[in-house]
Amino acid sequence: MKNKRNGYTLVELVGALIVIAILAVISITSYRVAVKKGIATEGRNMLSDINMGEQSYRHRTGSFYVTTSAENKSTKLGVDFRKNKYFTSYTITKNDTTGKFTATTSAYNGKSLTLVGSTTSQPIITDDFSEQAE
Repeated sequence: MKNKRNGYTLVELVGALIVIAILAVISITSYRVAVKKGIATEGRNMLSDINMGEQSYRHRTGSFYVTTSAENKSTKLGVDFRKNKYFTSYTITKNDTTGKFTATTSAYNGKSLTLVGSTTSQPIITDDFSEQAE
């Protein structure tokens, strides 16, 4: 009589588990990087809207708008960030000597984005999201 084998050997099962574990590590790392890019994109879009609002405000009034935390900034600049998930507030400061303004988003997990805008050059956005996923 022939000896029929039913099921898998322990070596085959361990090999399958190792392959699954490697694929899980790769996909989790990729997911974290994609989430960080999405969060940073939301912040960049917010700062882009602020820049457009600031340029429009300067065109109407002759100077950039400066905010304090108690003011309703959305009516002055024509932007509304209540729909944002990660960045829902920001501050704007102005440097009268250089003619530039700086907009900084609220921190999300200790990371924020900063925009430096002016009347003479393209806005510059810097962020803390450029490092690799943890």
